[in-house]
Amino acid sequence: QIEREEFVKNNRLHYLRAIRALLRKRSQIETKYVKNDIIRSYTKYDSTAYGPLTRNGYFPDKLTDKYLVKSRFLDTYTGLLELESTLPSNALKIRLPAPKRISSTKDGHLKRQFRRERDLNNIFK
Repeated sequence: QIEREEFVKNNRLHYLRAIRALLRKRSQIETKYVKNDIIRSYTKYDSTAYGPLTRNGYFPDKLTDKYLVKSRFLDTYTGLLELESTLPSNALKIRLPAPKRISSTKDGHLKRQFRRERDLNNIFK
């Protein structure tokens, strides 16, 4: 019985030593796997998700000169006057109707502000 207990004790001791050695070796391994974090990749300035086109050498706004409108009408004042003369007269005269003031409620009662204005107009006539 005593021999059996000593045998189990030695086996447990060897088992614990082996596990500790394996854990030490495992902690010394340099490759640590990091889960792909999408938010982190968008917040880092050096990631390809942050600025993929310019990082690869493609600048979307480098050919903007070919979309510029070059017109003699827009370059000179006389050109603008000529453009303006081609427009119809109603396009140059802007008529905005003034909004009507709602003086009464749905029930037909006069609102307090308009009542005061009416009273002041009656007093100072």
